[in-house]
Amino acid sequence: MTSIQDSYILTALDRTVFLCSVEIIESELQWVFVTGAHARYAGPRWTRVLSEPELRALLNDWWQWAKELSHLLGNRADTIDR
Repeated sequence: MTSIQDSYILTALDRTVFLCSVEIIESELQWVFVTGAHARYAGPRWTRVLSEPELRALLNDWWQWAKELSHLLGNRADTIDR
């Protein structure tokens, strides 16, 4: 990403496709990941502009964590829109 206003379409290791962007959520800059099925997830707090490989690694780490947490809780990860 060259600025926080850019968006990228990336595919996670499990082949889930995400639109990755930065938005203000509760007065903080935060990564937002939107799936091809239009589920919107609040990702980690934004700290700096990332290269595409760095963003891909962040997305994969976050998505793996979100799926494991969802599995432990017995439901899918909460989306922003819920």
